[in-house]
Amino acid sequence: MSKDFKDKMVVITGASIGIGECTAILFAQHGANVVLCGRDERRLSSALQKCQEKSGGNVDKHLAVQGDITESQVRRRIIQQTMNKFGRLDVLVSNAGIMAKNDSLEDATEEAFDSTMNINVKAGFFLIQEAIPHLEKSQGCIVFVSSITSSVVDTDDIIFAMSKAAVDYMTKTFALGLPRKVFE
Repeated sequence: MSKDFKDKMVVITGASIGIGECTAILFAQHGANVVLCGRDERRLSSALQKCQEKSGGNVDKHLAVQGDITESQVRRRIIQQTMNKFGRLDVLVSNAGIMAKNDSLEDATEEAFDSTMNINVKAGFFLIQEAIPHLEKSQGCIVFVSSITSSVVDTDDIIFAMSKAAVDYMTKTFALGLPRKVFE
């Protein structure tokens, strides 16, 4: 990442582990204020501490919002707490996602299907809906995290692949339907 994000406000879902955590740390390292969102309080706290360390120990530049992104009140809280603390939103990274175990056609359950679609697709869609007014004001942008499985046939992880194909379609649709200034 070569861009300077000094004083930019970045919200990252799924920031307590994996790609989300690494993304949060990288943004913090490049000067951004970061709101980390995740379900696991212990992991989220650890990721927050790493962001604080990478940004020179400034604890005021970052915020952790713990909760399940599939819940509408959690999505609202993420945006409200971001605006209350930082007064702006420049970048929304929709990263939260899961891959159900045994999600082949033969082994899939409705519960696994609903859970995967709710986290990987629905939660991101409605979080963006909450964030759009603030991103328009800052001329910010949205980043979706997808997967190569969205464009290749994968019979072992069919639900995950379908959810990421939906994310790709949502990205294309938003790129055409939202003001250009809020989508990258």
